[in-house]
Amino acid sequence: MNDLVPEGWKKVTLASISNIIMGQSPSSETYNDKRLGLPFFQGKADFGSHYPKVRVWCSEPSKIANKGAILFSVRAPVGDINLSDCECCIGRGLAAISGDKVVQSYLYQTIKLVKSEFQLLAQGSTFEAINGSELRGFKLTIPPLPEQQKIATILTSIDDVIEKTQLQINKLKDLKTGMMQELLTRGVGIDGEPHTEFKDSPKWTTGKISEITKIPLSWELVNINDVARLESGHTPSRDNVEYWGGEYQWLSLHDTKELNTPIIKKTKLSITQAGLDNSSARLLPIGTVAFSRTASVGHCVMFGKSMATSQDFANYVCGEKLSPRYLLQLFRWMQHVWNRLSEGSTHKTIYMPTFKKLQILLPPIKEQFKIADIIESIDNDINKSIGKLYQYKNLKKALMHDLLTGKVRVNVD
Repeated sequence: MNDLVPEGWKKVTLASISNIIMGQSPSSETYNDKRLGLPFFQGKADFGSHYPKVRVWCSEPSKIANKGAILFSVRAPVGDINLSDCECCIGRGLAAISGDKVVQSYLYQTIKLVKSEFQLLAQGSTFEAINGSELRGFKLTIPPLPEQQKIATILTSIDDVIEKTQLQINKLKDLKTGMMQELLTRGVGIDGEPHTEFKDSPKWTTGKISEITKIPLSWELVNINDVARLESGHTPSRDNVEYWGGEYQWLSLHDTKELNTPIIKKTKLSITQAGLDNSSARLLPIGTVAFSRTASVGHCVMFGKSMATSQDFANYVCGEKLSPRYLLQLFRWMQHVWNRLSEGSTHKTIYMPTFKKLQILLPPIKEQFKIADIIESIDNDINKSIGKLYQYKNLKKALMHDLLTGKVRVNVD
């Protein structure tokens, strides 16, 4: 924060407006998972989005934080905070801050705002930590109590909306997980009626029959290569500038990591016709499903336009019996299968020969469309809620800067 103080505000040290308790780790013999004593929080690893998550209890606590105290991380990462929702024991990675001459909820918000300043202060130490004297002497600029209360009320109300929106997103994701399990194993039925007849089928992975499962009578267990064409990707020479910056999109792992939607039309890098002609890279059609088989194994996207990919992808061009929309959702659901098939300790990989014997469940094409419609509908609801969440968070960020610095003053009448 700068040195200019808004009219009516004052610059104070944290110790002058609050009680600060530095944490201390009790004997490890007093730790337990039997709920004996108080919840024990040791540092940032115990933090949740708002309140800490109890993993360990302590039967003989050394330092105790009251309910409602601000739990402040004094070790890397310095400055992260949570609120204690109960009386608890704190270890040496935390400090507990309780407002004395300041509105506690306002203090919580303003400490959030100046997190970067705490981090700058901590960089001067060997282990990126902040000690008790530095924390107590840290200076804040605060308004009169009525203004503190009004600002805190505004910011807390937005926090409530953010939390409710996040809960809504979590519920939709849980709904999607349950729906995908049902839809991709038992289907949606025929003409609005659920399937009533089922048959035995080998558990589908890579042709290894390990157990029997039930599938709808009209479904098939097929080798994916019987209904889709497998294409590998390739990277043109990086040393030749004539191969890059052309008219053709080129998919890399960086594109799938940051993608918010499974449909991709624009990539970070592009290649030229010369790049295609002088490498094994091939231009694949719209609707191709690209599967990340290295590093972030299991990330998959569908082409919104024709493009090529790196060798990190296994690409499927679907035939008339397989909908790419269905295959995309099926692959996204099959993460448990990909985890079993990936090899390597440091960098996980699924090698191309595995895809040559991959089996999938194949409903009739009309049912594939219906399954994709239902899952995409839930995806749309999730994305709308995520969009709202970003808006609320951006609003909160802007209001924190305006209200907690005095740039915009609130009316307390």
